[in-house]
Amino acid sequence: MVGQVVRQYEIGILPDRKILVAEGSPYLDVLARAGFTVDAPCGGQGTCGKCRARFVEGAPPPTAADRDHFLPAELAAGWRLLCQHWVRGPARLEVHSAEHLSWKQQMAAGETGSELAAKFVPAVRRVVVRLGRPTRERPLSDIARVREALPVRLRHARVSLDFLRTLPQLPRSEAEVELILVGDEIVTWRPLPADPPSLTTPAATAGVNHGSSRVAGRPIWGLALDIGTTSLAAALIDLDSGRTVAVEAETNPQIRFGADIMSRIAYARTRPEGTQELHEAVRQGVEALLQRLLAKAGSGPHGDPAGDILDVAVVGNSVMEHLFLGISPANLGVSPFVAATHDPVVLDGATARQELGLLVHPRARVFVFPTVAGFVGGDTVGVALAAGFPAFLRAATATGRATAGGPATEAAGRPGNVLAIDLGTNTEIILATASGELYCCSAPAGPAFEGAEINRGMRATTGAIRSVRVHGDYWPGTHPSGRTSRLEIEVIGGMDASEARGICGSGLVDAVAELLRTGALRPDGRLSLPGGENVVRLGPVALTQADLRQFQLAKAAVATGVTILLDLAGLTPAELDRVLVAGTFGNYLDRNSALRVGLIPPVPASKVQFVGNAALEGARLVLLHDPLHHEAARLARGMKHVELSLHPSFQEVYVSSTMLGPAQEVGKPGVE
Repeated sequence: MVGQVVRQYEIGILPDRKILVAEGSPYLDVLARAGFTVDAPCGGQGTCGKCRARFVEGAPPPTAADRDHFLPAELAAGWRLLCQHWVRGPARLEVHSAEHLSWKQQMAAGETGSELAAKFVPAVRRVVVRLGRPTRERPLSDIARVREALPVRLRHARVSLDFLRTLPQLPRSEAEVELILVGDEIVTWRPLPADPPSLTTPAATAGVNHGSSRVAGRPIWGLALDIGTTSLAAALIDLDSGRTVAVEAETNPQIRFGADIMSRIAYARTRPEGTQELHEAVRQGVEALLQRLLAKAGSGPHGDPAGDILDVAVVGNSVMEHLFLGISPANLGVSPFVAATHDPVVLDGATARQELGLLVHPRARVFVFPTVAGFVGGDTVGVALAAGFPAFLRAATATGRATAGGPATEAAGRPGNVLAIDLGTNTEIILATASGELYCCSAPAGPAFEGAEINRGMRATTGAIRSVRVHGDYWPGTHPSGRTSRLEIEVIGGMDASEARGICGSGLVDAVAELLRTGALRPDGRLSLPGGENVVRLGPVALTQADLRQFQLAKAAVATGVTILLDLAGLTPAELDRVLVAGTFGNYLDRNSALRVGLIPPVPASKVQFVGNAALEGARLVLLHDPLHHEAARLARGMKHVELSLHPSFQEVYVSSTMLGPAQEVGKPGVE
């Protein structure tokens, strides 16, 4: 029996992309194959309206969902929701790719350094040795020549079969060569050029342990990788100097399967190949990100630069780490929210290349951060490292020794009470107390902060409203005497306010804060505009009552987590010494606006610090200071995970937290 021939059609994506696809292919998959990341926060249900595109030729008949989201004139012009259509014939269309995010340059986390990074102890080291010449009297094997040339403390270093296979190429005469070690393993050797460059920085010179300060001219790099629900971020680190060589970020391609982690879990649970599809999506995203990093860093004269990546650290929430590793997250979606593992996952480079698509040296070390519990994952551990929270655990240990009658040298200098909030689609919150306790929770804020589920919402890319200010005490057009106020709107990319394409999270927080301040928005979230108007105009961008409701729900999730953690620790906001706001969203956030809407607890603005992508910084730190790998595992074990929904006051606290305005002290109704 002859099988049916599947027709193929050419799909053109303006300005100049063309791809040949099979009839019946979903357009979201077609765009993904063509390298475009298209938002579909609703998981392809046709309800969010984000995956809009205009068919220039070959527009399919509109569906009911299309008619719900587009005017008749727009439908006639070819506008459609991509999730509702599949290929039926040749077509040409326009679509905006969110692949390159304008804020990626702001994600060079920790470029200013930290006290931990100052203790520069990378796992990857160069060792320059002088090999002896084998003779008839001493016919040493090649590995014996290598070990004999090493310092005594390194002579028992492990070697792999891959390394042994390279040894016959060693010089037969006396010669200097460079050995590269990752931890206690010799992974490769490199011949020294006749006139190699010198390592001039103190950190770099410290990495050369024997014989000479000359090196083979090739870099040794580390890769820090943050796999977020909405975004991917990566940093390439020079392990000779500790310098960040390049930073890149892009949208997580998994977003076409849904905007939040529950959507991803549902996809994995309900599709036979769901986990594999999600794994492949993030794998492709990471591969594209890494290729851009390497292109930016430059390969030099040594060919493929991926072979110079010898140490990798990966952070992400529990679901993202599972999917990155190709592990089903299904059990994380139902109580009691069980993970496949909470331990660190350590792979060699060859396995990571084959299974994860990571372009690294075959003997590189790939360290996937430990997770805590539930959705609290390695990204939270990374934030805790970057915030210096290991000191809190040491303080607790010292206090215990003092109580037992032993010395307490660290107790006197223990830190105060610090709250860290990693804002995002899946917001994680950590409370470190002066007594050495670490509480943590996951608050499902949803994607509103990232621009999803907001009518004209978008990420912090060119054309997004990032800041809103009202000069005056009344929202423009609401003064009872007709006095005017001026609305100031800042758009990313330096565009005029009239050219704004949408609004990102920081602009949304600003707008809500200014609406509250001027009385145009009530604390219960209802607009109070003349004539009962239920739309706020920000130039060409409109905020609706439904948008404000989505913001309320996101804000309430975060505020509930903060309130319950403070309650469990027996603290009030007044007792907080610092509030750290992490996450890319925090790069643009105005602290006064965040305080005014109640997104962060009521503390003096001077106590609020924005720390950028602290999860990525945590990954960077373990590359610079190898002992922090053990600290990461200790932190994960030492945190007290709180499942918010099981707290007896959860529902009451959540409802009260939907009120907009500065948060009240812990002890308000609902928290005893």
